Amino acid sequence: MPSADPPAFNAWSLLSLTATAHGMLTCPDELGVRYVYDTIVPNGRHITPGDLAVVRDNRSVLGAGWIDNIESAAARKIRYRCPKCTSTDFKSRSKKQFTYRCATCTNEFDVPAQEELEVQVFTANYSRTFRLTDRPFPVKALDTAYIGRFQQHAIRRLDVAQLRPVLETHLVTGTPWWGTHVREDERIPGGHGAGLSKTRVGQQRFREAMLNRFGEACAFTGPQHPGALEAAHLYLYSQNPEHDVRGGLLLQSDLHALFDRWLITIDPDTWSIQIAPELKQYPGLTALDGQPLLLPEELRPRHKYIQDHASTARGAGSNQAKCCARSQGQYL
Repeated sequence: MPSADPPAFNAWSLLSLTATAHGMLTCPDELGVRYVYDTIVPNGRHITPGDLAVVRDNRSVLGAGWIDNIESAAARKIRYRCPKCTSTDFKSRSKKQFTYRCATCTNEFDVPAQEELEVQVFTANYSRTFRLTDRPFPVKALDTAYIGRFQQHAIRRLDVAQLRPVLETHLVTGTPWWGTHVREDERIPGGHGAGLSKTRVGQQRFREAMLNRFGEACAFTGPQHPGALEAAHLYLYSQNPEHDVRGGLLLQSDLHALFDRWLITIDPDTWSIQIAPELKQYPGLTALDGQPLLLPEELRPRHKYIQDHASTARGAGSNQAKCCARSQGQYL
């Protein structure tokens, strides 16, 4: 019996961090959108469009998506080294006399040595097909799928046959998703350049906390598949960049978008759903108007957040004004 054809793509485990690692400032990744790396990172030159990106941090797998394109640009990068042995393997400490301690020679120091490098920076864009995990699962689940033993590498190749059942257990995928890497007709040139950007630190953890708090249910419509649910902040995160578990709800993605534009609100006196007049031409949304929030009283969010959201909706005026206000106070 002939063997199955090998996959026409490679799969990669991509370590995404927000702090300093291995003596280098980490790159400006954006979860669900792009992964940024450079010529110094082992295995980076082997990644190509059409490959599968499995994004993780040191603890959990966060999601996966197909790489549509990879942009390249020349850049300069600062690498930090131990001033004694030149190793990049050192960590910062907050409760010791010296700020850093080298893991190679045990030297302790406050100011690392620096060198400026000329590198090529690559931005792999995978947003079109990205699937967030229902809940982050341990990175150890990938151990059987790794090809190669170099655990310290940020980019590691994965065996697709071993990887697929792992992802299908934790992601909303399905057979069509596994074929999207070859659907060239759906690709529109685009992407993101490498650079500094604001991202919501801890957003995935906030979603996990919301799932643990409310279960797999939308606060407006009831039980839903977790793949359709998003963690919604009841306040402008750009003005208050903290994740308050009593300041969030789980909402269907489409209702979340309308809620963020103040077209759907919650009456702070009756805890019932209120929809804007311009939505009443849509029967599915009209059916929600006046319905109670589907949460037990003890799990309701802080009343002040509900009041503020409803007050902003009343003061926003027209739909155009609402959209403008939303864009100016972006939930970054």
